[in-house]
Amino acid sequence: MALPVKLPFAAVAMLSALFGGGGATPAQPVAPSPNVLASDVALAAPETRGKTLVWAVRTWPLHFRNPNTNETVDARFYSDEGTVDPEAIAAVTRVVNPDGEPEDARVLLLVARAAYFFGATNVEVLSGHRKDPKAQSKHHTGEALDFKLERVDSGVLAAHLRGLGHVGVGIYTHPATRYVHVDSRETSFHWIDSSPPGKAWREYGITDIKSHARDLAWQPEFDEPRFLAVAIPRRK
Repeated sequence: MALPVKLPFAAVAMLSALFGGGGATPAQPVAPSPNVLASDVALAAPETRGKTLVWAVRTWPLHFRNPNTNETVDARFYSDEGTVDPEAIAAVTRVVNPDGEPEDARVLLLVARAAYFFGATNVEVLSGHRKDPKAQSKHHTGEALDFKLERVDSGVLAAHLRGLGHVGVGIYTHPATRYVHVDSRETSFHWIDSSPPGKAWREYGITDIKSHARDLAWQPEFDEPRFLAVAIPRRK
C-alpha cells in the first residue's frame, strides 16, 4: 500500500504553479475578424516587432501596372520587421484606383502574398474600386481587385487563393480576360466566369466543402507571405 507523501507548503505551491491546479475557467479567446484587420492599414499590419523576420526580409518590391491608364508603381509593402508600410499601400492604391477611392489594405496584401508565393514581380490590375450599380459588389466597396501575375497561369493562381480564409475568388476564363478576382469577405465564396468582357452571364459557383473550416481556422498571420522553393528576385 502506497503511503501518502507529505510535502512542504512551498513545494506544493511550486508544483501547482508548474502544472496547474484548478482555479477560475480561463476566458475563451475572441476569434479574429479579417474585416477588422483590413479596415485600417495599422490594423492590417502585424504588431510592431523589434527584430527582423525571415519571411519579411525575403519580400521584394512588386511592380504594379494599371493597363487602363498605363500608370505603374514599384512598392514593397513590408519592412524587414514585418510591419506594413502605409505609404506603399497608398501609392499602389493611387495606381489601381485612379478615381481616388480607397482600397482595402488586406486585399492588396493578399495579392502580394500570391506574388511572393509564386516568385512573381509584375502585377497587372485590371479593376479595383468601381461604382457598380450592384451595391453588393465588393468592387463597389473597394474590397476587391481583378488582377493577374506575369507568367502565372490564372487557374493555378485562383486555386492558390481559394486555399485562404475569408476570401472571394473568381476566375475569368474567356480568352480576352484571363484575370482572377480576389476580395475580402466574412464567408468565403468562389466562382468561375466564362463571359466575355463587360458581361456576367456565364458565372457558376465552385463548391468547396473545406472553405467553411478555413474561415473558422483563420488567423491574421495566415495572410503573411509564404514562399515556394523558387528563385527569389534580388532586391535593389
